[in-house]
Amino acid sequence: HRDLKPDNIMVGAHGEVLVLDWGLAKVLGEEDLPIEEPLRGLEGRTKTRMGAISGTPAYMPPEQARGQQHRVGPWSDVYALGATLYDLLAERPPYPFVSLERVLDAVIAAEPIEPPSRVADGHPVDEELDRICLKALAPRPDDRYPDATAMAEDLAAWADGATRRERAMAVVGEARTRAREAVALDRKARLLGDAARQQLEGLSAEATEEQKGPGWDLEDEAAAVRRQADDQRLEATQLLRSALTHAPDLAEAHELLADEYHRQHTALESSGRLEDARAVESLLRAHDRGRYASYLEGRGAVTLVAEVPATVELYRYELVRRRLQPVHLRSLGTTPLAQLPLPMGSYLLELHAPGRVTTRYPVRIGRGEHWDGVPPGESEPFAIPLPRTDELGPDDVYVPAGWYWSSADHPVLSDPLPRRRLWCDGFLMRRFPVTNEEYLAFLNGLLEQGREEDALAWVPRAAPGRAGEEGQLVYGRDGSGRFELMIDAQGHSWRPRMPVVRVPWAGAHAFAREASWRLPMDLEWEKAARGVDERIYPWGSTADPSWARMGGTPHVRFGPNDVGAFPSDVSPYGLRDLGGNVYDWVADARPGDAPVDRTRVVIADTDGPQRRFRGGAWNSSPFYCRLDLRRFLHPKGADTLGFRLVRSFSRSP
Repeated sequence: HRDLKPDNIMVGAHGEVLVLDWGLAKVLGEEDLPIEEPLRGLEGRTKTRMGAISGTPAYMPPEQARGQQHRVGPWSDVYALGATLYDLLAERPPYPFVSLERVLDAVIAAEPIEPPSRVADGHPVDEELDRICLKALAPRPDDRYPDATAMAEDLAAWADGATRRERAMAVVGEARTRAREAVALDRKARLLGDAARQQLEGLSAEATEEQKGPGWDLEDEAAAVRRQADDQRLEATQLLRSALTHAPDLAEAHELLADEYHRQHTALESSGRLEDARAVESLLRAHDRGRYASYLEGRGAVTLVAEVPATVELYRYELVRRRLQPVHLRSLGTTPLAQLPLPMGSYLLELHAPGRVTTRYPVRIGRGEHWDGVPPGESEPFAIPLPRTDELGPDDVYVPAGWYWSSADHPVLSDPLPRRRLWCDGFLMRRFPVTNEEYLAFLNGLLEQGREEDALAWVPRAAPGRAGEEGQLVYGRDGSGRFELMIDAQGHSWRPRMPVVRVPWAGAHAFAREASWRLPMDLEWEKAARGVDERIYPWGSTADPSWARMGGTPHVRFGPNDVGAFPSDVSPYGLRDLGGNVYDWVADARPGDAPVDRTRVVIADTDGPQRRFRGGAWNSSPFYCRLDLRRFLHPKGADTLGFRLVRSFSRSP
């Protein structure tokens, strides 16, 4: 045709297309004769030239503008169709009109053409149309479509995709409506839950069903509304996935799916369900198109202040043969450290200062979290005391003040605690549980003070044969009446370095008081054993009987090992035997929750018919050695139950 342009293409009333003005057409395979033909310009401008140049420069391919008629072919009409498409998209030809000569020069020189999407004013142009248009307008014929059929196939494919996108967008609109309904239902469920709590909080445990009924009804209604919200979100997610089957690259569908997976991910991480969170994170990464890049990177920061300048070594907890072990990364310099960037993860900071005990300070950097060390109700970071070397005995372990994650909400537990972030003041804990050797010295000291009645009340005893009887003494007595180790009535031998067991809670409490120490509070014990990162055992979240004295192996002999027999059973602070060997009495009574003042662990005397204990024991399965288990017992003691000591450590620099 050699003169395709908008003026020569007509669309009929029924969508039929007519191509006009065939005066410059070339019959393929026949030789062109030299002709005199006007160069058709823009806005009514024309210019006549003698020779082989013919056509309209604004829509003319370079080979035609250069008079290379022997190179003109179907690909030349493809260029003109590309220029016409450009005009449709950008509302002007590829080269803006300044003068006929300027346009012709631009065509001959094959000056770069801007994509129509950059030129179009007031309406978007699809990237695929940009690509089709610029391919048709390629300066070299070999880089264009070979003919109009090939170009039409690409345009038809785009049109089919546009139709698919339109259908997909309708589905996205429906999904967006469902998502909004879910948000409204969430709000309604929260209000119903608040109303239920207000109804029930004022009632005593002895309230009748009739009194509790209205509150229960509100709880049931709130649960039903939450289920409706979940159903709406599920339907929205299914609709969005359906939309992506029509248009796999549909940004709007990916964006809404990323929003939903981000919502799920934050909820799972905040509730400590990290395995589930990792699965959802992979979905979030698959659908995120950049909005959540910073969230997914998860970088946080740590601020650390000590009472004296201290050098800080950074270790990251990494899984090595299924145990969390500190791997040295680098030195962080000298305190204070202010908002030092760190990737999310669990770390151990070691503080070193002349004349001071090396202090182990674990931190967990959550997603985008700043671990600032600011106590509750205060505005500045707490300056961590660094004990002098003469302030601690060889088996005193320092647990510095700070935040930690507490959780005892396993679904099978009868006495759970909510997952929460708590501040625990600093304290010292003895590295090992109290041993037979130490407890014998205590009892014999009571005898020397003339307190035999107390000694007999607190001496370890075997389980009684019948209810109401006192069990036999676990210790023997020599000729002078002093207590000593012996083989007991069941044939069990007790060694000096074994942890003492069968101690009544009152005896453990008295021992601690006599030594100017105390029993740990339940939440103090938890922090000392788990550190700050919610690990299930002192060494991580996987149990193996070779790492601690626990059940699960055949032919387990009766009784505990000597203290310190399992080097792997060590907490982030360096405490031993918290995951096995013997359970530890703690100070808390039951019933009653662990004493907390909002978010600060409280040291308090509690009273009740039962006493709590923590840890693992020599005959317990790995599950019952979990550090998040809170258990209780009549305060008389057991073959698996010992105790250890703590005392507060807090002073001004």
